[in-house]
Amino acid sequence: MNTENRLVEKLVASHPCLSVFICGYNPQMPERELREKYGGKLAKAINRAIRAEIPGGNEALDKLTHLSAPILQSGWTDRSGNPTPEAAAYFKQKHDVVDKMESRIRKAWGIAADEPKRQVKSRGRSKPAQKSGQRPKSGARKKKVNRR
Repeated sequence: MNTENRLVEKLVASHPCLSVFICGYNPQMPERELREKYGGKLAKAINRAIRAEIPGGNEALDKLTHLSAPILQSGWTDRSGNPTPEAAAYFKQKHDVVDKMESRIRKAWGIAADEPKRQVKSRGRSKPAQKSGQRPKSGARKKKVNRR
């Protein structure tokens, strides 16, 4: 049995991809362990880990929460499309403090960094095309007829 363990260790050391087949290593295990410990989806579990494991993490996330409240009233951007002062303060706090704490948690737990989300391009139409010769539907609904 001892020689088998040494052989497995040598194989895994020489070919790391074999660890999946030999040892049952799953690259998503750290994520699963974090989610089991702190509960919820990954983003929520990371926030809970920040609060629990990093000194000052609770205060940083609370500040981010308090900065987001005025944005709900004033909006993220002004009429010309520039970020409002409240939104700028929120993004500064998120970028300078919270994102760094999140990267520390991801590194400590062995979780890969998030891939940036792709923006979906609009096709230019928001309504389905009407067939030619049809009138647009009015707001009135047809009454249902009960047939027995």
